[in-house]
Amino acid sequence: MSAVESNTTTNILTASNTSLANTDNISELTPKPSDSTLEQGRYVGILNQIVPFVLHTSYYMTDLIYTLYYVANTEENMQEKNTEKSDALLNLKTELCSLVVKLRTRFRNLLDECDLNDPETPIVFRNLIDKNIISILYQVNDILTNELGELSNDHDSNFNGLIIQLQNCFNGFGNLFNFVKKMPLQRQYKVTSLQLDVLITVVRNDLLPTWKTQLDLLNCKLFDDLSRNQNVVSRYREATNDRDSDVKEGESFVKFVNWLKEEIIGDHLL
Repeated sequence: MSAVESNTTTNILTASNTSLANTDNISELTPKPSDSTLEQGRYVGILNQIVPFVLHTSYYMTDLIYTLYYVANTEENMQEKNTEKSDALLNLKTELCSLVVKLRTRFRNLLDECDLNDPETPIVFRNLIDKNIISILYQVNDILTNELGELSNDHDSNFNGLIIQLQNCFNGFGNLFNFVKKMPLQRQYKVTSLQLDVLITVVRNDLLPTWKTQLDLLNCKLFDDLSRNQNVVSRYREATNDRDSDVKEGESFVKFVNWLKEEIIGDHLL
């Protein structure tokens, strides 16, 4: 990686942090003091993997919102003949925003209300990622990859990097969901401590960090691409009266990203 690429990546990661307030440091949950038992330890160990999975699913959904905005504002989709397609993508963005708000609200409420000693708690958290969310994520990913593929074919534009990164993130989500779904949460499942340790270790040390890296890369690429999109940059300059700065670099980039978050997310307050 060149020095310029390294600097750009650092700027992007700093500016595009979309962590949920007061929950980004959640890596290990500790049950309220009580008589510790192997059974309680089992459920808390699993919960410590499910909670970050749900949280990062909301981050993934937010990145899909940014991607919908980006695709809707490509030069090709801003042409008059394609305004209907652009409007459809922006409407889908708004719908996905509402879904993320609901997910994060339910997530926060559970963090406040749940009893970490209750063996039902991991099941409740896992069920936050329901069939509706899975179906919508599949549909949005499919729409985006197809649209980007068409743009590449029709206008000799190179969107392959973004297409690949979207697919990496979707595959990472699918792998994690399938693994979490198979975790033994019901009492009738008999799993040895060694087997449980293996399951938890795979999620904590392999699947979750790998997926988080892919999400960071998607986030980086999106904001970098948006800073090079003339339609979006022109809108930023008009809204902020910033006529001269290079929005691809340094403090100007940070200001541009902060404006983008308000522009894209708006009153949803994610």
